[in-house]
Amino acid sequence: MSKKRKTGLWLVILALSVSMLAGLAAYKGAKLLADEITTDAEKQAEKAGLFKPEGMEDSVAEKILNGENKVEKLRPANLVYSVNYENGKIEKIAVQIFDTVSMKVSFIYFDPAITYTMTGTLYRALANGNVLVPQTVTLSELYSYYGNSSAFDAGRKIVSELLGLEIDYYSAFSKEDIAEDFLIERVTALGCEELYGKRDGKETNLSHEQEKGFCDLTGYISDQDVKSYEAPVIKRNESCFADVTGLWEILRDILPDDS
Repeated sequence: MSKKRKTGLWLVILALSVSMLAGLAAYKGAKLLADEITTDAEKQAEKAGLFKPEGMEDSVAEKILNGENKVEKLRPANLVYSVNYENGKIEKIAVQIFDTVSMKVSFIYFDPAITYTMTGTLYRALANGNVLVPQTVTLSELYSYYGNSSAFDAGRKIVSELLGLEIDYYSAFSKEDIAEDFLIERVTALGCEELYGKRDGKETNLSHEQEKGFCDLTGYISDQDVKSYEAPVIKRNESCFADVTGLWEILRDILPDDS
């Protein structure tokens, strides 16, 4: 082979080697960048609490946090009623706050005798010309004001304003369906399914899929991860008012600083 041909061959080999090394460097650079982006995304997701809790099965986690049984928020709140439909009284009421990040449930129990004066804006929206709905309401009388299930969504908005916390859902059950200790013993998958599985005596704005999502989540809750609080009250002249400052202290204990 002539010297000229050998030189040309080496030039071709050198060019191919340089090209391959450049391609390899580009690949590694792109991979490092992708890994860095993925890591940043994972950190952000972890910070937002979007990763499934340790020990939760993929299928359940995907259903609850991403899929068909999606819970819309990381810390959804549910206002639960026990209703005596015979006399139209709400006998028990509690706010259930489900933390899907720490996998804990908290209940704030309200004295049904609590009265609350709505802001003018909320009152006009809820009364909507109904003279039976007063601006100062008593929680136990909510159903009697409306005479139908619209009372439960109204109550959700009223307690949201009282607490300064957005309550997403409500669930009302006839008093026969609620155990004596109300909701604490229902914090099991079986108890939840038994309660929400009833067709009669139940009013809720949870979809069937969301009910299933809540019940799936309760299967991962242990007794020590359930806390209950009594909403503090101020009694004056035979009237009962919520102690808002005390309620805020409870919420500070339940909710993380970033909520």
